[in-house]
Amino acid sequence: MAKFAFADQPEAKKLYRSSNPKSSKIAAKKAVKSGLVKSHEERILYWLKKNNGLTTKEIQHLSYLTPNFIHHTQAGKRTGALKDKGLIRVDETVLRNGCHPLYLVEK
Repeated sequence: MAKFAFADQPEAKKLYRSSNPKSSKIAAKKAVKSGLVKSHEERILYWLKKNNGLTTKEIQHLSYLTPNFIHHTQAGKRTGALKDKGLIRVDETVLRNGCHPLYLVEK
């Protein structure tokens, strides 16, 4: 199996802080390589297409009974990347159950 570098996975760098232990760096690389990050992003977009304006906790509750369960902390980790890609926006003026609602960006 070939080793992969950050040049191949620049998104992995955003998944951990430089002050985190080495295990965080390894976990970030594995999450990207395995497709977990992409899968989480796709699931978040899926739920927002069905119910625009959900919070990460609401996405978690909706996905409980599916094989594609996603915990709200995992969803929260992915929203930054989706926001950076211009796919969603976060309404920081509203707070529901400790979370801000997420909206798809219309193109």
